[in-house]
Amino acid sequence: DGCSKISFHTYNNAEYFGNEKNPYTVLIRHTSRDITQCQIHPDTKAIARDAFSYSQSLTSINIPDGVVGIGQYAFSQCEALTSVTLPDSIIYSGHSAFWDCTKIREVHISNLAAWCNIVFEDTFSNPFYDDTRLYLNGNAITGVAIPNGVSKIGDYLASGHPMINTGLDPEFW
Repeated sequence: DGCSKISFHTYNNAEYFGNEKNPYTVLIRHTSRDITQCQIHPDTKAIARDAFSYSQSLTSINIPDGVVGIGQYAFSQCEALTSVTLPDSIIYSGHSAFWDCTKIREVHISNLAAWCNIVFEDTFSNPFYDDTRLYLNGNAITGVAIPNGVSKIGDYLASGHPMINTGLDPEFW
C-alpha cells in the first residue's frame, strides 16, 4: 500500500512529509512560531498551506530552486518577515500566501521571465506589493523591461505596485 510508505521528517526548524525516494517532498509546518529563519531542504517541491503562518519572528525566507508551489496562507501573518527569495522553479503561489506580511521590503529573484510566468492566486499571494523592492540577481530594479518571449503577464504580478507602469495594452496583463 502506497500510503504506508509516507513518512515525516524534521530538518532545520520545519517538518516535512515524503516517501522513500524523497522524504522532504512537502514542507508541512514550522517547528516553532518563534523561529527567525528556516533553511528549506533542497529536495523540497512544495510548501503546504499554513506552513509558516503566524511565525511572528521569521525575518527572511530563501526558497530553494526546485520548489514549484507555495500553498494558501503559507506565510500569512509573518509580521517580522522583511525579505523573500523566490527561485526560478516557482510556478504557483496560493491564495493569500503572503497575506498581512506588511514588513516585506525585499523580494529577490534571478530570472525576470520566470517571475512573469508565476501564477499568483490573488494580490496577497505575491510578496511584491506596497513598499517592496524587487531585486534581480542582487540588483534593485528601478524599472521593468518585459523580457523577450514573455507574451502575457499573469494577474497579480505587480498588483498595482507604483514601480510597475509599462504602458502596455491592458490585454497584455
